[in-house]
Amino acid sequence: MFKTHLAFGFLVSLIVMRLLNINEILLFLFVALFFSIFPDIDNNDSKIGRRHKIISRIFRHRGILHTVFPILVLVMIAWYLNFNIIAIAIITGYGSHLFIDGFTKAGINFLYPVSKLRISGFILTGSFVELILFLILLGIDLLYLGYILF
Repeated sequence: MFKTHLAFGFLVSLIVMRLLNINEILLFLFVALFFSIFPDIDNNDSKIGRRHKIISRIFRHRGILHTVFPILVLVMIAWYLNFNIIAIAIITGYGSHLFIDGFTKAGINFLYPVSKLRISGFILTGSFVELILFLILLGIDLLYLGYILF
């Protein structure tokens, strides 16, 4: 769900910014959080997909937009344009989305259409278990943010 992807994307972003000593905090967070929800643009029931319904008619949900290939293309463009911070933010946000979708029962295929390997987990999207995961992630976000700030 939207909020779970944002909570996880935020946590991963905080960790990456700290590890790589990124100073452009607002830019990095904006790009990373945008890309933490972006892959669901292919789902017309998602918050971002409702605004761009044409995309879900072109791409099926958890198809090509839920693979590593869009990340590679976007990052290559950003690196070529020498937008290194943006490239890292794209990897962070998009990667966090794919990673956490791998824990859902629907799962994802990171290498579609090259491979049929599907990775799936135990979390049903929108379930009580996902709500608990969201609350845990939110708590960790707040604790980690408090640790960084104080």
